[in-house]
Amino acid sequence: MRSKEDVKNAMLAGAHIVTVPPKFFPDLPAILRHPKTDEVVDQFLKDFEGWLK
Repeated sequence: MRSKEDVKNAMLAGAHIVTVPPKFFPDLPAILRHPKTDEVVDQFLKDFEGWLK
């Protein structure tokens, strides 16, 4: 992997694992972020909070 775009393309192609140099570590959350993940986690936390009451 030589660029952030390489990482993104590998993930879109279905890769489960990629090996990246340490220079990519600070950018990984932005590279791997998907809006549905945030939406589903927020809904789960809301549902769980309601279950606790």
